[in-house]
Amino acid sequence: PGITACHASFNAPLGYVRPSGIVHVPYNRARVSVARTISANKLLAFRIEVTNPESYNLLMQGDIGKEHGGWRLYTVTGTGQTVDGTNDPLALHRMDDVTCPAGLDSATCSFGVYKEDLTVNDDQEVVDTFLRIVTGPLRPYVFERFNCTVTIHPLILRHAVTAPLRITAPDGYLWVNMDPSDTDYYFYEPVTGALELPGGLPTISGRTLTWPTQSYLALRTYGVMMQVRVPSYSPTATSNVYLVEFGYTGTSLDTPPAREAAGVIHAGLVESLTNAKVDYSTNVMGDDNSLSFEVSTVSALFEGQGLLITGPPDFVFSANCRPQA
Repeated sequence: PGITACHASFNAPLGYVRPSGIVHVPYNRARVSVARTISANKLLAFRIEVTNPESYNLLMQGDIGKEHGGWRLYTVTGTGQTVDGTNDPLALHRMDDVTCPAGLDSATCSFGVYKEDLTVNDDQEVVDTFLRIVTGPLRPYVFERFNCTVTIHPLILRHAVTAPLRITAPDGYLWVNMDPSDTDYYFYEPVTGALELPGGLPTISGRTLTWPTQSYLALRTYGVMMQVRVPSYSPTATSNVYLVEFGYTGTSLDTPPAREAAGVIHAGLVESLTNAKVDYSTNVMGDDNSLSFEVSTVSALFEGQGLLITGPPDFVFSANCRPQA
């Protein structure tokens, strides 16, 4: 829509008293003005820079009682009156009652800060020596009946830490059963040239893997290969990312178990057709009908390739059908 201005202001929490000696106002809301009309029923996306706080507060991840936390979005009039809005905090991941911090709504958990980012170096540049997740083809399990191999490597911490570890796959994904007695499903291997995670086999709960508190060495490379069951579609209501968190049970950046380090890695799109629609010109029996199809693709189509349409019994395509774009 074209952005003409962006102004920050302060949204004071319930009962907030500005500390003495604090000069800078903690601007935690931004009003973005647009240059032209935004039509109804549109998908919008934008990026905005923000400075993270230097301490952890549970309100980062959601509401606590009547006190609003997390992130929200609203559309507003020129005078600042709200039109549409998100009543609940925006969710980063759909979390259950185990993975969401106690006291927060598990359906609307957002993210909280950690001491360090596993995906950048000290100069804030993404580099190959820090966390990556490599997967095989992301084909839905319902079509292929095969699991996807996920490689988490290199996993490097700048400082030695002692903390529990959690790895969360995107919504809809399922880590496969890792019972060593079940040879059909067991798959857990270290990465060649990397140290094995010291916690041994993880505990699996749907799309979440957890390891108990263990000690990890500084600047040593860890890695592991696992298998995940790919859903029919990529998530749309939450972020399509893997989360790797050291110290996820912590409520402080300093007091053990501290929130030591975390990384976010985009998962890639599931190889399936989305937003598919079919419309018709008539539904009278025996009439010639004109069907209209719409679809969004993930994989590229090259010359000589195409689409396959399958219909219900007794519908008849012409032997030399001629679709029109």
